[in-house]
Amino acid sequence: MKCDSSAQPVYTPLPSSLRGHPHSQACQRLSECQQMQVHILMVPLVGLELPAEAAAAVWKAFGSPGNRSPLALHSIVVMSSPSFTLATDFLPVEPLAPSTALQLLQGKTPGRIRLRQLSQLPSRQTFEVAATHAHQGAKTLSQVTSGWDLDLAAGSNDCHTYTNALVQQLTSITNSLKTLGII
Repeated sequence: MKCDSSAQPVYTPLPSSLRGHPHSQACQRLSECQQMQVHILMVPLVGLELPAEAAAAVWKAFGSPGNRSPLALHSIVVMSSPSFTLATDFLPVEPLAPSTALQLLQGKTPGRIRLRQLSQLPSRQTFEVAATHAHQGAKTLSQVTSGWDLDLAAGSNDCHTYTNALVQQLTSITNSLKTLGII
């Protein structure tokens, strides 16, 4: 498999923490590419998609600057090459359960790391971070996710801290969400 016409595939075995994951094939493809682009995607919190669309329309109608809706609060790391796109984020196990919001107000709730293969890079609310060597991407993803504390706590261990940690390991950019002016 070639990721682009100029890159020769590099085989790196899939890290054991990602073997058996529903998207382990996508991670393996990530490890075979020479270059990938790292992006941050900002989306509404799960369950707030419709109010966020309405807020975005009002936001745009009043000429507010920026590429982001005011309710696009959830950050996702997207890794893309010419042949595929992989997204990962950290969110509550039950994001729509009323008990989740109550648990977050009281401190923390169980979280999970989600890994998805996308058909293409989303065009809206996506911020380009940097290019990096993709054959290290699967290893880096494995290192960050295998040691991640799955107790989600708003403001101290949430999607933003996960995004910042993963982007820093992939690109050496610290505090990427603030450094890049995303939040």
